[in-house]
Amino acid sequence: MRLGHAFHNSRHFSHSLETGVPLGLQGVLGLYKGATPPAVGWAAIDSVLLGSLHNYRLFLVRHGMTEPTPGSAIERLTLFGHGVAGLLAGCTR
Repeated sequence: MRLGHAFHNSRHFSHSLETGVPLGLQGVLGLYKGATPPAVGWAAIDSVLLGSLHNYRLFLVRHGMTEPTPGSAIERLTLFGHGVAGLLAGCTR
């Protein structure tokens, strides 16, 4: 497995499985070393995305984009508010 485009990596891996050719001289360790940097990057990006989503939801609740919860006195974010928070978090990413 080589670092590169995701489709290229999966195609190379599946070709190795079909033909029985080893995954290279490094074997499973090479797979681990090749998959770790993208996984760390995705974790960082997802933490920023989810953290900003949380903060945008709190911001919208504090600024009145709420509706009453049925059977309770607790206010909750409206469906439109969830959409706005998701849109803003996606733009932050």
